[in-house]
Amino acid sequence: MKKLALQISLTILATCSGIFVNPQSASAQVDMSLLTEVAKSCQKDAKSAKYYKQMGFDNNIIQSGIGSSNSSEVCIYARYWYSLVQSKFPWLVSTGNIMPGYPGSVAVSLIVSPYAYGSRLGDSSLLDCIVSQDPSNDRCISAIGIFSDNKIRNKGLNRFYHDPNSLAIYMCPSCVVAHDNVSSPRRMRGSFIQWFLKLDKPTRRKVMSILGDDQEATTNRSEIIQETDRALAEYREISRKVAQEEQDRRRREVIGN
Repeated sequence: MKKLALQISLTILATCSGIFVNPQSASAQVDMSLLTEVAKSCQKDAKSAKYYKQMGFDNNIIQSGIGSSNSSEVCIYARYWYSLVQSKFPWLVSTGNIMPGYPGSVAVSLIVSPYAYGSRLGDSSLLDCIVSQDPSNDRCISAIGIFSDNKIRNKGLNRFYHDPNSLAIYMCPSCVVAHDNVSSPRRMRGSFIQWFLKLDKPTRRKVMSILGDDQEATTNRSEIIQETDRALAEYREISRKVAQEEQDRRRREVIGN
């Protein structure tokens, strides 16, 4: 397994070098250097019991999770997504925490995720929520749907298509701990609102350039979604080719060719 993981990393690196020989259109490109970095970190963490134990996952959940190939793909998606958001909007890093251990940059990245059930980006719900300053408001429940009253670490590790907080597991372990220690979606939504209101107005406008309902925000989100989807597809294709080559090699060894 470790040998196969190393082969995948080397193949991604080779693809990264080849991208300059066979340049693609800008809209079709994946940041192969970033994908290589993400793949290395995920190969280290996605199958590591120690990694999950730091967040308080119990052994049964850990063993069932790391036995699934899905955890590696969730990790690849989450870390590429988060890194891409940070590279496009580097000012997010300096916006501080919405609560101890939970950076605002992570909250924004999760809210903008296409897997954030409950998010209604594209209408005015988020801004209306913040204006109301009422975390129990239906607009807030709709717009900031990433927070739940169920502990992330009780849900397992393979909820990619059901719970955006699965992405937080690989983006920000301290966020998982912070979320589960509070376990009050109303309080967490309130923390996000207060975080936003403490930002200066130019920074608020920048945040809305990601989470807002205008064309700029819609375009920004679409570009992040498309590139991350392509990166995961690229990883899957490289993994498939490496696995096939390894299988072919073993077959040749068996028949002596």
